[in-house]
Amino acid sequence: MGLMGRPRLPKGEGLLIRPCNSIHMFFMKFSIDAAFMDRDFTIVRLVRNLAPGKIVGSVPGAWQVLETAAGDLPASYEEGTRLTANPV
Repeated sequence: MGLMGRPRLPKGEGLLIRPCNSIHMFFMKFSIDAAFMDRDFTIVRLVRNLAPGKIVGSVPGAWQVLETAAGDLPASYEEGTRLTANPV
């Protein structure tokens, strides 16, 4: 189900979906940023401000996608960026 039907996603939160190499925005109530990544968390496609009702078809090389509220992904993220975990 992902984020379908939710009224919003709190700032600073995201949803990691795997395995996943495509998404749709049907029944969504807000725009998102989507970072499609391979198994090593390297961004292979970045889609910013994806509006409700839109589709991102199969992304070659993607195995997972991180969805955040539109504008929440850092501006420094681009294709080729490898995401790493920060220990708490």
